[in-house]
Amino acid sequence: MSRSKRHAAHHNRSPRGKSAPKLTLLGGLTAAEFLADYWQKRPLLIRGAIPNFQTLLTPDQLAGLATEDGVEARLVMEKGGARPWQVERGPFPRERLESLPRAHWSLLVSNLEHWLEDAGRLLDEFNFVPLWRADDLMVSLAPPGGSVGAHVDSYDVFLLQGFGRRTWQIASGGDRALRPGIDLRILKKFVPDESWDLEPGDMLYLPPGVAHHGVAVTASMTYSIGFRAPSQRDMLAHFFGLPEALTALVATDAMYQDPGLPLQANPGAINPDAVDAVTAMLRAPLEHKDVVGRWFGRHVTRLPSGMEVAPSGRRLPSVATVQRALTTGRQLWRSDHARYAHYTATDGSLYLYIDGEEYPLDPKLSPLVEALTARRSHHGRALKALMPRSGRAAEAALTLMRQMLRDGYLYFAK
Repeated sequence: MSRSKRHAAHHNRSPRGKSAPKLTLLGGLTAAEFLADYWQKRPLLIRGAIPNFQTLLTPDQLAGLATEDGVEARLVMEKGGARPWQVERGPFPRERLESLPRAHWSLLVSNLEHWLEDAGRLLDEFNFVPLWRADDLMVSLAPPGGSVGAHVDSYDVFLLQGFGRRTWQIASGGDRALRPGIDLRILKKFVPDESWDLEPGDMLYLPPGVAHHGVAVTASMTYSIGFRAPSQRDMLAHFFGLPEALTALVATDAMYQDPGLPLQANPGAINPDAVDAVTAMLRAPLEHKDVVGRWFGRHVTRLPSGMEVAPSGRRLPSVATVQRALTTGRQLWRSDHARYAHYTATDGSLYLYIDGEEYPLDPKLSPLVEALTARRSHHGRALKALMPRSGRAAEAALTLMRQMLRDGYLYFAK
């Protein structure tokens, strides 16, 4: 397949780029033109992005790095492992790397800039993108046929060929279902729209969401310059300290986007447009009533620091013990050493909160939970009347009572 004309265009449409230098790294585009016309919009193939490029390290040097503590290294075995597409994590014994087969594996080392000054200098070439967006420089070594499979990334990436030759195929649409039961997120079906062979110094830019597949034609080393985009869920969890159970309520795991990214005078600055975009992403989930309701349940039942209740150490009381207490009408008290609340979500889901912890419960337990959170003193028979009489809900009610008795949140009057 041949490269499409729309991806081949190197033009000077952006008025912001008229007085700016054209960059060989971007195929003759100015940085402003690239950001306006390609960044987060469409792929761009750049022949000779770095003319006469010399690889930053040899395969032996890369293998040596992969044996060292603290270096993030992975070995992907498409074939020859215990299962297809097996992923092994470093550091690796040197003998393991020396025993690799002739084909169908890839050795990947992340954060190369942490270990090589030249890698850091290469990253500096991409300073037309704000520095807070930069993730790392990863290098991939593969023999002929080596690959990590067809996949989709959620971040922007520049794929720079170091040495050897690699074929890259891309697909802008198609089925995004994943192959089950393997270590990597590999597409079940991949039908490419375009294909190119990249040689040393050639580079391919891919925005998020473009499916791609790279296969080494010869022994090959590729440098991946990635730019992270924080997700809505991650930012929500970090900013507000929300647990995963609440952030999962966000309808989509939307990623930060900046397709209109302007060229900045200082790449180290966080510009107001970025802050506005992040503010909008943080605000949107808080308009979901249940996100706030469930967070509030945890928040208002937290005990002050230093007043947390230690585990009781009691054994779980038997079902017979609890049933006998309820039948004979023994008096039960709710402990005053804890805080309690409950919340019913818009879909009817029921949540009990004790000391900042959330307990999802069967909605059929609502009468029982409402009584337990509303009053300190309870008559056994009165509680029994509020419990479901049969089925899983009845079992769940007994389990709740037993756990609260074991943990000291309920106790029998003497």
